[in-house]
Amino acid sequence: MTKECSISIQGAEEALRIESLGRYHEKDGRSYVFFEAVTEDGTEKCSLKFDDCSVEYVRKGAIRTGFVLKAGERTDARFETPYGSFSAAFHTGSLSVSRQEDRISLSAEYTLSLNGTGADPGRVDIEIRASGG
Repeated sequence: MTKECSISIQGAEEALRIESLGRYHEKDGRSYVFFEAVTEDGTEKCSLKFDDCSVEYVRKGAIRTGFVLKAGERTDARFETPYGSFSAAFHTGSLSVSRQEDRISLSAEYTLSLNGTGADPGRVDIEIRASGG
């Protein structure tokens, strides 16, 4: 895969949709993608770090967060927004990573609990493509 890439992140909810250009590289068996997300509050710096077992997402801007999705595990996260902070717990059911020469596809199904209440099912699909591909 080339260093320059496009990234598409689509959640089960229409509210989560990111399309961006970024930089991809590999180091020590892990893959990294750095990109910017444009929101109504401005541009936010984001990163993905992943391997075949886990995906870590970090977002820095008006909304600040970092969380890990790992199959069969529960992970905790904190979200800082202009309107306040809240905690979240992700219980990841399945995680798949498919690698091709010019494309990487990731998919995760999880249950999300906010501030210790509820447990809503969710899904995220991520596609990383070599630029021009």
